[in-house]
Amino acid sequence: MTDNTGIAATSVASSSGGGDYIIEEVDDDDDVEEEFYEEEEIIDDEEEEEPMEEIIEEEEEEVVVEQSDDSDSPTSSGGSGTTAWEPELAEQLQVTVTDATALLQIAKNELRIKQHDYPPDQKTEAFDRCRVLALEFGFETVPQQSPSSSPAAAVSSTSPPRQSQDDDDDDGQDERGESQPLPPPPAPLPTATKKSKNGNDDDNNVVKVQRTTFPSSTLLFVLGVCIVLVTAGIVTGVSIAGREPKVLDPLPVPTISPAPTAPGETPAPTAVQPTASPSQFPTVSPETFLDLFATVVGDDDDVFQEGTAAYEAAQWMLTQDPSNESLHFQQKSEEAWVQRYLLVYLYYATTDNRSTEWLSCNPPIFAGSQTTDCIWSKPTEIVSGRLVYDRVPSNRWLSAADECDWAGVECQTVSDVVSGGRLAVTSLSVAGQELVGSIVTELVQLPYLQSLDMSHNNLAGQLDSVWKGLRQLQLQYNFLTGSIPDDFFDNESIMQHLNIGANDMVGTIPAEVGLASQMTALYVFDNAFQGTIPILGNMPLRIFQGQQNQLGGILPFDLHYGAWAETIEEWWAFDNQLNGPLSENLGLFPSLRDFRVGGNQFTGTIPTSTYQLQNLFRVEVNDNSLTGPIDPSIRGLVKLETFDVSGNGLTGTLPDEIAQIQTLEVVKTQNNLLEGVIPTDLCFLGSMEVLEA
Repeated sequence: MTDNTGIAATSVASSSGGGDYIIEEVDDDDDVEEEFYEEEEIIDDEEEEEPMEEIIEEEEEEVVVEQSDDSDSPTSSGGSGTTAWEPELAEQLQVTVTDATALLQIAKNELRIKQHDYPPDQKTEAFDRCRVLALEFGFETVPQQSPSSSPAAAVSSTSPPRQSQDDDDDDGQDERGESQPLPPPPAPLPTATKKSKNGNDDDNNVVKVQRTTFPSSTLLFVLGVCIVLVTAGIVTGVSIAGREPKVLDPLPVPTISPAPTAPGETPAPTAVQPTASPSQFPTVSPETFLDLFATVVGDDDDVFQEGTAAYEAAQWMLTQDPSNESLHFQQKSEEAWVQRYLLVYLYYATTDNRSTEWLSCNPPIFAGSQTTDCIWSKPTEIVSGRLVYDRVPSNRWLSAADECDWAGVECQTVSDVVSGGRLAVTSLSVAGQELVGSIVTELVQLPYLQSLDMSHNNLAGQLDSVWKGLRQLQLQYNFLTGSIPDDFFDNESIMQHLNIGANDMVGTIPAEVGLASQMTALYVFDNAFQGTIPILGNMPLRIFQGQQNQLGGILPFDLHYGAWAETIEEWWAFDNQLNGPLSENLGLFPSLRDFRVGGNQFTGTIPTSTYQLQNLFRVEVNDNSLTGPIDPSIRGLVKLETFDVSGNGLTGTLPDEIAQIQTLEVVKTQNNLLEGVIPTDLCFLGSMEVLEA
């Protein structure tokens, strides 16, 4: 039998840019075997390669191109009797027979011509379509090659045959024993030059392909990035959802509150010594913190009762405190935890659970924010209780900053059983910040607190004896009611400054006030206190303001003398119901500078001893029932600035000696029984501002 072996070849584009050729040898007598060879594509270093940006997908349909050993003779096409078109097409297009076969296959598919048919009436149409396809695929015309020199032949001569698979071969044949058509070739590869295996350029085997640009590499890159981000988001979400709930850091070994100390002595913390390092402390639950907070505020169950300031402050500490993130719940003693909690509680209690705000340095707007900076409106009280504000840079309340850095808070370093040393609150001033609610007596749980100023706000409540352990307490210009507790002053009192003026308090000034041996300033003005001014005892009093009450009786200057007789500088008791004569002992108070007792019911004359007080700069005894003359010894008041004796029953004349006081600014003598004329020198006194006679 004549050996009639046909060679079927189809160029297949690989993803790496090389050309794959599928070679079939069909033998009339033997089983059909398919052999696959891959030719390695070598890119010339001297020639730039255009990057592959697209793989054009074509309709897959198998095609078998059969050629005899003599490529010049026509080949029968499936018994149709029509001369094959491939050689003629290759000659017209100046491409290889293999490429012509591939182009013709695509054209036949589009024109619905069977692959093994060559109808003469459609030849011209098929060739025209092939020319268009050749232009679309970017084929460049090259000299026609003989089948033996085609790339397919080169592959068959160098590549080892693939192991035959009889079962697959049987499935790949039709009933006539012929191989099934191979799929159409994919889109051509980017422009490349094929080289022979020995590395030499083969000009006759050049195939150049022009690629399209969709999809672009940029689009592919963007799509890849999007896929990565979406995947990362999904993974992150799953990991967060599966994360275990965050637990609080361990609560340190409990400390013991400082024991009572002697007056004037700074308390020192006493604590149980830890038996393990902070890192070995067991983790505690939020309930443990709540139990701790419950010991220092309100009733025992306030911390657990939703809607109370104690509860809201505790929840902020556990879930919203920004410092928990920035400080990672550093180890703290009980006192340190309680200190921060009490200040948080103060803010919630005086803003109706944050339904209102303070005047300045309120918490950050966004929960968890690390923002701390603010401008604190720091007040200064001037005459008549008015405030002037200074704008001072500070840190917001309920911020990530340490509570000792919050506006109005002052601290000092104290020993600490856990950290060795910590900052403890010693002074707290929130005056004039528009606080509402009640006086927060729980602040007394701050063991090192010495000064508290909550004046000029809208706070209600009563004066509690728990405050007597402070050195300074300022609650003026609020809405306090009730009276001064009898046990507020005692022999162990360390209070030096008490201001409860301009409230709605009643009752009397306790006689025990004289036991406050460190009291230097006592302000009880503008209330509704009654009774007498008690004996002031041994207190080193410098300032007493009891004006605008309902106090009666006589002044205590004739009563038991004590340390205050040497220290008193300012005595304001105007607008009361005081009576009796002015004490002849006024001259025995050498430090007295400001004496204001107008608007009472005093009788008698102005004591001449008064004119011996060389530090006295103001004398106001107006609107009483005083009589008698103004003594010429008034010239002894060398620092006198204000002299008001109006509204009395004084007689005689205004002495000329008054004009010798070079510091006079205000003189009021009207509404008396004085006679004569005003001294001429007084009218020309350079310091004079007001003269009413």
